[in-house]
Amino acid sequence: MTDEYLDSAQYEALRRLKPGSSRAERARGGGPTYLKPTARRVLYKRSSVIAWMERKAFTSTSEEKAARTAGPGPSRAA
Repeated sequence: MTDEYLDSAQYEALRRLKPGSSRAERARGGGPTYLKPTARRVLYKRSSVIAWMERKAFTSTSEEKAARTAGPGPSRAA
C-alpha cells in the first residue's frame, strides 16, 4: 500500500491553516516532517501528518501543559 503525499495547499487545508502559513511553520520548526524533492516543491506524507496531529491530542489542559514543559518529543514520524 502506498501513502498519499500532500502538497503545501493540501496540508494547510487538512490542518485548517491559512494559505502560506506552512512556510512559516517549516522555518520555525516543530511541525510534521516534510520532503523537499525539488528546490520549490514541498510534500507531506499524509500518514506522518495524521500521526503528528494525534501526538498533539490531549484530554485536559493540565495534560497539555505537562507535555509542553517536558520538552519537545520526537519530531520524526514513521
